[in-house]
Amino acid sequence: RAQSSAMNYILYGSRGSGSLAIELALSEAGVPFRVEDTSIEGAAQRSEWFSAINPQRKVPALLTPQGETLTESAAILLSLDERHREAALLPPAGTPERAQALRWLLFISSEIYPLIEVIDYPERFEASPGTADATRALAKAKWRDRWLLLERAIAGAPWLLSGGFCLVDLYIAVISRWPSGDKEYRAEWLPTRAPRVEALARAVAERTACKAVWQGHFPSPSAPPAASELEPPATRASPPAAASPPPAASPATRASPPEGLPFHILDVFTTGRPMSGNQLLVVEDRNDTLSTEAMQQIAAEIGFAESAFVRSPTGGCAATVRIFTTDAEVPQAGHPIIGLSEVVGSGVDASEFAMMTNKGPIRVRRGAAAHQWFASQDACDWLGSASA
Repeated sequence: RAQSSAMNYILYGSRGSGSLAIELALSEAGVPFRVEDTSIEGAAQRSEWFSAINPQRKVPALLTPQGETLTESAAILLSLDERHREAALLPPAGTPERAQALRWLLFISSEIYPLIEVIDYPERFEASPGTADATRALAKAKWRDRWLLLERAIAGAPWLLSGGFCLVDLYIAVISRWPSGDKEYRAEWLPTRAPRVEALARAVAERTACKAVWQGHFPSPSAPPAASELEPPATRASPPAAASPPPAASPATRASPPEGLPFHILDVFTTGRPMSGNQLLVVEDRNDTLSTEAMQQIAAEIGFAESAFVRSPTGGCAATVRIFTTDAEVPQAGHPIIGLSEVVGSGVDASEFAMMTNKGPIRVRRGAAAHQWFASQDACDWLGSASA
């Protein structure tokens, strides 16, 4: 880390937080800066003195040598690129590569980063008392879905862009380490379901300008897998359609659909690329034989981001549907609704029908292409395809 001086940048941040992306970018740029520890664990960011720096009372905040205060991590990163073009933190303006870098920088900033607050503090967002666990579970499912989208976008080996490293790689690496308390996500889900994201993070941790800074926040990971060990995004395999659910350690404790209940493993949001979508288990329990506890146990055992169950019709709908993550039931979610449309729609002649969710009925319409579905409920809209 550079020595402090009167002309230094001053970064207000906390260990392991989003401020690490800014610290890494400053190190890559080779400019002098110092870090003022604003510990989230100690709630320093909620203090009166820090509110004078950032009224939102969130880190990071960056004080520039010109005396300006910058907040919002994406805005800070873009400002550093503009002010230190010699560092080539982003591709040149007007190039297709820069356009893609900005696309994914803002995707992370708007679609992934905000979910961590919901995961860590679900009580701030629960619709009614007692729904915090379901709120967290839904946010965790969205978190994983969105990382899968980013996983498929990684074009380099190991960087986001095929042309090489850029500051968006720093942003990806830092945020992929969250949420810190979800050990299963970090140890199992990310390395197996998003290996390119994992390899990118490991590569960032080993960069010359980043290594010492990274080690101050996280243990240094091992070297990333070689590019030859990674499958191309379009051919990365999901479980075969005919495969049974993964076996449990003991048949006596295996949680799988009871004998006689049809079930389907689908790829959703495939965009025409087989075996590249979001995995979904759909169990047809049209006589309501499974208890809530049994459905949750099955979802936990299968281990997909979400599993869904088709139940008997209510309220004039073609079916009642219930959706579970590995941790809790959620009222509704995008890719399960599309996958459920494929299963329920196979037994419905009409081009439009409705399914009853825990959030109320949702309208479903067939698309022009095979396995294509549109779903809508008020402001919630999804378009996707599903294949078994």
